[in-house]
Amino acid sequence: MRGFIYVLLILILSLSVLSDTLATENPIFSVRINGTFDATKTINEQSTLVFDWQIMSHEDGLILNNTQGLRLAYDNTVLQLMSWDGSDTIVDTNINTSYTAVANAGIVGAYGDNLSVYSTTDESGKLGFVNISLGDPFETYDCIPGENLLLAQIRFAFRAGKTLDDLNADSIRCQNISELDATAQSSAILLNTDDDYAASYEYLRQSNGTALGGDKLNAPTITYPGNEISTEVPSELSTSVPEAPDQTIPNESVVQDITDSQTTATEKTGAGDSLLVDVPLSANESSFPDESAFLTEAVDADRAHLSSNEYGVNVQESNEL
Repeated sequence: MRGFIYVLLILILSLSVLSDTLATENPIFSVRINGTFDATKTINEQSTLVFDWQIMSHEDGLILNNTQGLRLAYDNTVLQLMSWDGSDTIVDTNINTSYTAVANAGIVGAYGDNLSVYSTTDESGKLGFVNISLGDPFETYDCIPGENLLLAQIRFAFRAGKTLDDLNADSIRCQNISELDATAQSSAILLNTDDDYAASYEYLRQSNGTALGGDKLNAPTITYPGNEISTEVPSELSTSVPEAPDQTIPNESVVQDITDSQTTATEKTGAGDSLLVDVPLSANESSFPDESAFLTEAVDADRAHLSSNEYGVNVQESNEL
């Protein structure tokens, strides 16, 4: 019994130490995910739930540039992703275990004109994932310190028979490390700037399912009806997912992952098109490739002639959501 208590104390201490290593003191940006009811758009005789992705800068002279990314997980048995205009929900059969680009599923805020929303589920279909990507190398935005900046909004409906009472603290959250690895994403949140040689700010950096550490963003504050105000603590704070030793990432100032490539491919489509993006779920795609070549091609090439095949994304056109 004493041995068990000793092991338990060591585990608790390890979790505390790892939590401290993941926390960023005096972060340059803070992130907030805020959910509110919209009574003007209803499904199943209930208000829909709108989520705002907001950031706040804490230093002067910060300028957003290039792609910004957010990866969320949600309870797919309670909530259902829907079109931004509230006209209908996204049909389950059109969301599979590979990221699918869904047209008209969100709206941009103050930064940029290019927004892409991708969705997928786990194998059980009970857990849904949303991947939001916006911006490009041609866009910039001057952040005002201390002011909330709205980046994007998405909308959910309650499934038939589900209500506010079915929401809890895990109904909407950031993807954890194992989920990011399974969906070939390098981090849960990515903010790119053109300060300090195009510095990137990330939350939950990972490679091959292992936390890399060195995050420059803290966990976002997530609020919505049915959820107490909380700062998310990732489930990877356990000995089963050790923190990797310090690693040097090529061109860390601008990090590219699958979503950034998908955004480039999406530029070819019209506003009403829907893309089916087949993303192989392999560990190799969770690495941090050098994005400098991507930026050079994007700047030098005519945007209207960008090809999705240049970035290894298999894209098929579909007229269905």
